[in-house]
Amino acid sequence: MFEIESEARWRVWALFGLLLLMVYACIWVVALLAEAVVDALNASGGPLPGPPSFALSLPGALLILLGSAAVAVLYWFLTRAGARDHLIRVMHARALDPDDRFHQRLADIVEEMRIATGSPAIRCLTVPTQAMNAFAFSDLHGGACIGVTEGALSRLSRAQLEAVVAHEFGHVLSGDYVTVTSACLLFGVFTSLGGGLQEAGEDSRSAGPIVAGGLLWLLVWLMQLCATVIDGAISRQREWIADLAAARYTRDPLSLAQALKMMVSHSSGGGYLPDGLSALCITPTDQDNTSWLSRATATHPPVADRIAALLKLAHVDAQQFKAQAVAAETAFEQREHLTTAPGAVGDAPGAERLTQLVAGSFMAAMPAAAPLAGAASFATLVAAPVATPGAAPLAPPPVATATARAQAGSSAHAGQVAGPAPTCPGCGAGLERADYEGTGVLVCRACGGRLATAPQVQRILTRREMRFDEHEQALADAVIAHGDELRRDFARRRAAQPVARVECPRCGRTMMHRHFSYDQAVEVDYCSPCDLYWFEKDELEVLQVIVEKGLQ
Repeated sequence: MFEIESEARWRVWALFGLLLLMVYACIWVVALLAEAVVDALNASGGPLPGPPSFALSLPGALLILLGSAAVAVLYWFLTRAGARDHLIRVMHARALDPDDRFHQRLADIVEEMRIATGSPAIRCLTVPTQAMNAFAFSDLHGGACIGVTEGALSRLSRAQLEAVVAHEFGHVLSGDYVTVTSACLLFGVFTSLGGGLQEAGEDSRSAGPIVAGGLLWLLVWLMQLCATVIDGAISRQREWIADLAAARYTRDPLSLAQALKMMVSHSSGGGYLPDGLSALCITPTDQDNTSWLSRATATHPPVADRIAALLKLAHVDAQQFKAQAVAAETAFEQREHLTTAPGAVGDAPGAERLTQLVAGSFMAAMPAAAPLAGAASFATLVAAPVATPGAAPLAPPPVATATARAQAGSSAHAGQVAGPAPTCPGCGAGLERADYEGTGVLVCRACGGRLATAPQVQRILTRREMRFDEHEQALADAVIAHGDELRRDFARRRAAQPVARVECPRCGRTMMHRHFSYDQAVEVDYCSPCDLYWFEKDELEVLQVIVEKGLQ
């Protein structure tokens, strides 16, 4: 332990030396160029200017060194102040939800590993992205944070997730996570700044800003290149060590190899981890290794080489691993879409908002010469409820008033959440807590609506437990095919008359009626102060189908 701490301190001081060297080189180059420009302007019309003298002289070099030291020390303390909160913010990470089944599984695995290894307290985090990755970083005060993306939580088996967590524990126990965290805090900003300058240059349409920012872009690009080389030099070897440590902790190198294979295959999705923090992750955030420069500055060794090394430890050849990986992927797909959505079967068939809008947009989009039978049959398909034996059809639920909701809340039946029962903003019935894709949402058994927070919706869209019927599949296909018509129709209705709105069950404010996003033309109600979404019947399921089809 003392050797690890001593080595970590030595590496941190080495990073400060590299920072000082980079700052000195940049200031020296800027001073050299500035002096050359000034001399050229002073000698305009006269003889050619002589070579710059100040930046090359000993007093000038010492003065630049003092200035560089001051800048480096100031930058050092600024980047390390509030390091944990800063990294959590830029990585879009969130604390675990104790009521979420997938989050609780991660917490259990981390706690088991912590007890087995005698590690200090570990803070668990998740990132709401469909991409698959994991990371570990230090808070620079003796604590550690381990995070896993929602995509990895939802698709990895328990054995694979244990192997991934063990890999991150390998970084924590070896102490190298402190060095890499410091490197990312010091140099990761240049990667983000370089990307921002490149986008600004592409968006600029005049030559003036391009010329004025050319030297700045070149300087930042050099700093970015140096930072990437430093991150790569630090990170590549540590990944081999962490893979070996995970194989020793779990005695299961094959599960880690399978997890790495799946992460590379599902590296994209909504949300992202910044490229400047790629060194903290188990797999690189940028999978582009086509150019020699990207390979030379890569923060990770090739995943194929890491998998091959793990297969040697497991005494499994490549062909066997490929067959097992295909079998594992097939087994996972067979476990998808097996659960029935709560309150969706036989509770409230009828004319839902989404069904009416989709049918109307289809009829409006049909050309005048189109046969009416085709339009009528499609409208009948999406408008027809899924029949359930023994379920009596109900009338479309009316929009609830405050009085109706209060009466419904006072006569709420058993089985609802503890405390004052929130009421359905659509029909006034009581809302019940139910498990939906591993997280607890509030559902209305009378009209089939769902009330969920924005983080819950993001997790739900990542997971694939729920089974969707033909009615919901047809609605999703129609929304995808007629999204433009739905958007135009929504704009026309909003301009013609005020859109009917509902009140938030939590705060009583009027919820905003809008599309979930521009890409998914599903109308929802949203309360910004409470960060709550209200979905009428079938809307959440249709949104899930649309997202899944977009990832295929």
